[in-house]
Amino acid sequence: MEKNVLLVSSGGYGDIYAVHLAAALKDIAPATTITCTGGTATKKKRDYSPSTVIPNEVLEDERIDCIILMDRPAFDLHLIRKAKGKGIAVIYYAAAWNNSLKHTRLKKLAGLVDKVLAVLPFEVPLYKEAGVDAELVGHPLVDIVDCAMSRNEAKAILGYDRTEIPITLLPGDEEDETRDLLRLMVEGAAEAAEVCRWKVRLLIPDAERYDEGLLNELVEISPHRVKTFQGQRQTALTASDVAIVAAGTATVEAALAGTHMLILQKTSVLLRLLASLRRKHEIFGLPNILLGEPLFPELSHKDLTPENVTVEVAGLLEGATKEELTSGLVAVREKLGPPGAIKRAAEAIGRVILST
Repeated sequence: MEKNVLLVSSGGYGDIYAVHLAAALKDIAPATTITCTGGTATKKKRDYSPSTVIPNEVLEDERIDCIILMDRPAFDLHLIRKAKGKGIAVIYYAAAWNNSLKHTRLKKLAGLVDKVLAVLPFEVPLYKEAGVDAELVGHPLVDIVDCAMSRNEAKAILGYDRTEIPITLLPGDEEDETRDLLRLMVEGAAEAAEVCRWKVRLLIPDAERYDEGLLNELVEISPHRVKTFQGQRQTALTASDVAIVAAGTATVEAALAGTHMLILQKTSVLLRLLASLRRKHEIFGLPNILLGEPLFPELSHKDLTPENVTVEVAGLLEGATKEELTSGLVAVREKLGPPGAIKRAAEAIGRVILST
């Protein structure tokens, strides 16, 4: 199958998926030429030729048979229409989930997207109801997250001993929100650590993504407890009994690592107003959505304060609901699908390409 495939991600987890999907596509169709636009993760893979040009330029200058959009929370209708106008197959893979993906927005994809490769079971009926062909392949993180490493092994890699209790802090990818959320996490968790009877440590992985001045300021809040690491997000989650995580894909990674978590969501003034008018709390953490109940604590809107973070983290550390939460993590893993998700995605892409 001599085809040209364009992988388009918006960075972050999309780049990670691109690396693994490219390798899987090469395994089933070695003659495929793969071009990728995204962040730095895609530049480390030898299985395809990375590109730094924007997708529109690639569509103009190269013969592309299929474009695959990954982990993108917004639909790039201009790019999709341009691709369809050139007879290019369009596939959505692991579309970044958010609660704004309502029926009216999904309907815009009908007739424009050849296939949606869904990674969460509740996505398929939503897409199909909107007239979009969707297939459940399972979540790629099931194949990517290393579940073989033990908690104590992960602690040793990061320089902690068995008696220390790390708490991983993951404030998300949105730059305008990350600073405030990370500060909130450190302040709330540091206070919980002060009243806890164990040796609690605060762990900030992917430190290269944050402003150095901010990190130094946060370390000063609790100098003996806060530690930063370059990368090491997966190891950090595996080492941690508890994590504080911004709503999004990182909560899935935490669940696969077996980590109990507090989920935070920073919302706009408009969304807070709408929520108050509805007077109904909608669960937003992906593990809770998969379970159909708010098993893991969530904080958003006016409840997003250091004091509330302290209370929730202290509760997780005390472990009163430890068995229930651990059972919930097992259920979440089952709902994410069996291993082989990336291979199933690659095979589904191959079928679409062959049919066009």
